[in-house]
Amino acid sequence: MAGFDGLRAIASIAVVFCHTVAGRTQIGGYAVNLFFALSGFLILSILFDTRRAIERREIAAGTALGNFWTRRFARICPVYYVVLAFALPWLVLTGQMPLEHAPAYIAYVQNYLILWTGDWGAFGYTWTLAVEQQFYVLSAALLLLTPSARHRPLLGAAAVVLLVLALALGQMPWLISAFSVDRLPLVGFSMASAGGWLALSWREGRSFKGLLGFPAFLVSVAICAVLAPMPAQWLSGNPVTLFAQPIVQLIAVCVILGHIVTHQSSAVVRFLDHRILKFYGAISYSLYLCHGILADQLKPYWFEANLGIGVLNFAVERLSYFAFILGISTVIATLLWTYVERVFHRSRPAVPAAPLAMA
Repeated sequence: MAGFDGLRAIASIAVVFCHTVAGRTQIGGYAVNLFFALSGFLILSILFDTRRAIERREIAAGTALGNFWTRRFARICPVYYVVLAFALPWLVLTGQMPLEHAPAYIAYVQNYLILWTGDWGAFGYTWTLAVEQQFYVLSAALLLLTPSARHRPLLGAAAVVLLVLALALGQMPWLISAFSVDRLPLVGFSMASAGGWLALSWREGRSFKGLLGFPAFLVSVAICAVLAPMPAQWLSGNPVTLFAQPIVQLIAVCVILGHIVTHQSSAVVRFLDHRILKFYGAISYSLYLCHGILADQLKPYWFEANLGIGVLNFAVERLSYFAFILGISTVIATLLWTYVERVFHRSRPAVPAAPLAMA
């Protein structure tokens, strides 16, 4: 789908910016939720087509499920475990991670480890990848056993119910902290379900009556640009903004995706398809994987050295660190994409695929 690589690029660079310059803002959270919605749009479309192939008796449900999980493993896990193989021994040997925490990262359940211990750690940013992997496992099992005609309403309901449940739990500090609610997969599952609902609605030719036009797109981008830089504490202190902000974010992300899908010849899509953005979109997963550990481990040396910059201008010091981490992460991510991701990508088994994208 034209424009999607550009969205991935912007989201991945925004996460790097958040982790190097603007750690107290919601920029990283908005970017991650855009990733979730994109994944839902693409992957749930594939599951929809695979379920229809099952209904036509072209493939058995068990075989389809095995093929899907194998493809997801080949797409996500090899490069993850390569980075993990370098990161975990270093963090354990230097005392930055207890050895007993390592199995959670290996098993893709670190979001629950962080929820339980409250220990973020140098590799804790990968909790989002755990949520995504959990979504692939559960959604495939559910949707491949559910008639395809029910997929769209089921995903729409899931998007709403999961978000409401997350918001409700956020109002129960005696039961669970707001930090712990964020580590649950509820919001991520909601965003992915919304992306899938949007994809199936578009494929069914449903009209959104101008709701995905350029004015709506512009308003959605403006809302995200205003809310994302705000510290989470500013919004969480008010019950109205606490509830409204995730709902507005869900709608805005769907409008942004919907506009790109329904306006493939627009100037917006041409911009997103610029070769630099497409390059960063291609390496975005590896970039996400390696940038966080690099930013965490190199930060003390960078700011101790000071380079004569921080004395003059704190903002320049932070922005120069962002440029440094983005640069070194780009080099490593390119190597990971070339020699790990692309190799395993070619070896994946074929499945009935959605005509709109190959994920």
